[in-house]
Amino acid sequence: MYQEIHFSGVDNPLTLTGREVHFLLACLITRNPEDPGSSTPEHQPLAILERLQQNEQRSLRTILIFDQFEELFFVYPDPLQRRQFFEFLGQCLSVLSVKVVLSLREDYLHYLLEGSRLASIQSTGIDILSQNVLYRLGNFSCANATAIIQDLTERAQFYLEADLVDALVQDLAGDLGEVRPIELQVVGAQLQDDGITKLAQYRACGDSPKAELVKRYLAQSVADCGSENQQVAELVLYLLTDEKGTRPLKTRPELERDLQAISVDSTELTPALDLVLRVFVDSGLVVLLPEIPTDRYQLVHDYLAAFIRQQQGSQLDRLIAELETERQQRRLNEAELVKEKQAKQILAEANQEAQQTNRKANQRFKLASGFLLFASALMSSRLSPQALIARRGCGVSMAKKCSNLRGIRAWSVA
Repeated sequence: MYQEIHFSGVDNPLTLTGREVHFLLACLITRNPEDPGSSTPEHQPLAILERLQQNEQRSLRTILIFDQFEELFFVYPDPLQRRQFFEFLGQCLSVLSVKVVLSLREDYLHYLLEGSRLASIQSTGIDILSQNVLYRLGNFSCANATAIIQDLTERAQFYLEADLVDALVQDLAGDLGEVRPIELQVVGAQLQDDGITKLAQYRACGDSPKAELVKRYLAQSVADCGSENQQVAELVLYLLTDEKGTRPLKTRPELERDLQAISVDSTELTPALDLVLRVFVDSGLVVLLPEIPTDRYQLVHDYLAAFIRQQQGSQLDRLIAELETERQQRRLNEAELVKEKQAKQILAEANQEAQQTNRKANQRFKLASGFLLFASALMSSRLSPQALIARRGCGVSMAKKCSNLRGIRAWSVA
């Protein structure tokens, strides 16, 4: 949100980085910052006020510049929290040599009413919403844009044809009749990267050279992330926009959560996301907003957010749909693998149970066989005397029969 605060004009100038400015806000708003080690004592609110008073005693003027001030209302949505900061701002303005510059979007000006009503602000006699205080930073006129292009190209020794400059300014102005600074920056950078210096080369970019150059600029930023990270890079740009064409603030955990929801493989996501964010921040496409307790990321301008939604929305929607299809197919495959694993487990358990049953049956069979053998042996030992008696009785009977036969024979002979 707030990039730096410089206290210049002294022997040892004090500079607050973005994170230290957020620590200052945390001190003012929460009274209990979560990262006390991120700031030194000289960056505490009272120490800063003392430094401002010292500068005044030395006849030094201090200017506090807060860029993208609208982010204050995103990070601290509670008006009671923001009031603490405005109270501190009023104390700073009470030092006559201090000037404060707030840079914010026009559609957020009405939020400054919160501060203008405070006694600490009113006591300074400054109406922060009066026409004498407000200064509009608008787009470039066509004449200013032409002069800026000529100045910048001469410094870079990258000379453009006069016809190309006229055509470029006309395309950038469009129906609005004004040139957006961010659009001039993006298109100009891509002209230099592509080495386009002549009108014919510019026309060769297609029916809409300006849109094509912006598309190339975004594509080049994505390509810088590496082919293996292209999908993650494209999705990150998409997630840094919303359906309104604005630039939502996103923390890294929020981006990672959204990517996982879109079906990006979580095992490869962490290193890819870190690299993509680093490349985008270094290229200036994405702004890193140091905050307490978590940093946030944001596209550099609303124009790019609207362009990404308009030009690449359908392509990214198709990519998201493909990823969703892949996720569903992966789930089906995983479900089939689970079913197959369960079937194998059931079969293994059934085989194990059958083996146990067979072992028990064999044990019962062996036990029964042993019992029969034992019983047979036992019966054999018990019946032997009777068998002998039967045999003996049979012998007596046969003897009798034989003697009878002899008697018959003898009687017959006689």
